[in-house]
Formats: sequence, structure tokens, C-alpha cells
Amino acid sequence: SGIVGDKGLVVTEPARHYAAFASFDPVFDPKDKDVVVQYEVRLQEGLECGGAYLKLASHSSGFKAKDFNNDTPYAIMFGPDKCGGTNKVHFIFRHQNPLTKQWEEKHLKNPPSIKMDKLTH
Repeated sequence: SGIVGDKGLVVTEPARHYAAFASFDPVFDPKDKDVVVQYEVRLQEGLECGGAYLKLASHSSGFKAKDFNNDTPYAIMFGPDKCGGTNKVHFIFRHQNPLTKQWEEKHLKNPPSIKMDKLTH
């Protein structure tokens, strides 16, 4: 039964890129704030090779949803990834180092494996 008004994205073709995009209005600045990001995923047909990520995109003025793609800069990427020897839940935090001004990615050191049941996680 789920939550009233809750929506989901069901993909119909394996190994294809799908996306759903929503903007924060106004733009959300997490500085000096606690941030909680969560979503649920249910791999109804399992996962042979692919991912089911949530990407919290970095703000870019003039950006349009139709331009969202695999290379769109993000602040947080979270979700399962399985292919070949890879079987883990990613959590990547991307930020600009305030001293060097270089962009860095921080990854979980010991990411959990994906649960391969057909339940919601």
C-alpha cells in the first residue's frame, strides 16, 4: 500500500540510463545545516550489471533538466552498483577543497554489499 502520494520510477530495459529530475526552489544551501537524504530502491528483477543511484546535483545557474546526464556535476551520489566484481552501495561526497580549490570525491571506505532480495531497501 505504501505512502499516499508516493511515486516510483520503474525501468523497463536493463543496462539503459534513466533519470528523474527535480529542482529545489529556492536553491538549497546546506552550509551550517544538517542534511538528510534518503530514498528507497527495490530491485524487482535483481541487478545483473548496473546501478540505481540518487544524485544530488550541484547548483549551476542556467542549468535545465533536459541537460541532466551522466556527467552532470553532483554533490552527493548514493545507491547500489553491481557489475562484474563490483557489488556495493556507493556513497560519494564531492566538494571543492577550500585550500587547493581542487574538486575532490570522498568515498565510503567499506561500502556495504547490495542485498539481492526483492524487498525495498
